[in-house]
Amino acid sequence: MITPDALARGAMAGALFESYVVGEIARSRMNAGRGVEGLHYYRDTRKREIDLPIVEGRVVHPVEVKAGANPGRDDIGSFLALNALKGVEVGDGAVVCRAPRVYAIGERVKAVPIWAL
Repeated sequence: MITPDALARGAMAGALFESYVVGEIARSRMNAGRGVEGLHYYRDTRKREIDLPIVEGRVVHPVEVKAGANPGRDDIGSFLALNALKGVEVGDGAVVCRAPRVYAIGERVKAVPIWAL
């Protein structure tokens, strides 16, 4: 039997949280009439990953999802991979997490609590 505690702390907790966040962002965009176009996943040959790069025209907004409550600079290292892409501009980024409040992680990256979606 799967309990709420097993979902929150089990081996799949991070993947479940990530799926929930991506689903909520997609739902929010659809409800706003913007659709899901522009929502992507990024992984390059060096295995740098970005959970949800959101493309709006020529601007890419990197979004990472972390199940923890206090993400830091180590969690946004893959965002630098976007600087090598030609024809795009890197916009503001976010790490969606379980933090109690919004706070800055980097120059143009904020930790965004799940409740703020």
